[in-house]
Amino acid sequence: MHTICAWCHKDISTEEWNPSKNDSVSHGVCEDCAQFFRSNKPTSIEKFINRIDIPIIVIDKNTDVLSANKYASVLFNKEILSPIQQPTGDVMECAYARLPEGCGRTTHCTGCTIRQSVTKTFETGEPMEKIEAYQYVVSDKNSRYMKMLISTKKVDKVVFLRIDSREEAE
Repeated sequence: MHTICAWCHKDISTEEWNPSKNDSVSHGVCEDCAQFFRSNKPTSIEKFINRIDIPIIVIDKNTDVLSANKYASVLFNKEILSPIQQPTGDVMECAYARLPEGCGRTTHCTGCTIRQSVTKTFETGEPMEKIEAYQYVVSDKNSRYMKMLISTKKVDKVVFLRIDSREEAE
């Protein structure tokens, strides 16, 4: 049986947990992630999220995207360069973000699971794990409904949005 890091999904079955070294770390998180989350030293968010091999988006309190890793670029089939400072719906190609009101200001946005999850994590500090979310996506080629599993984690003044899976909805 393999044990994986709850955040980056790295196999940590072989990592040795040393209580004197890691006294405030659960064994469910790899040492690299634990170090990042408990560190008070400035760390490059881009460097950290690019070593995680699943899509990660860093969002500010206004639900604007500050940064995204290379796997998010692959998932959304477009280059996402930092610093971004764009509404999340624009980065994720939400169809409703293209309406005149824009991302976060349409009637559809009030029921957006992604927005609600990020906002709740900002307000409470509570992480959310594998929440089912649906999104109507429009790209240059087509439009479709997508089903996602998302997770959120607040670190200092940002929320990390991890996209655990994404597939066309039936």
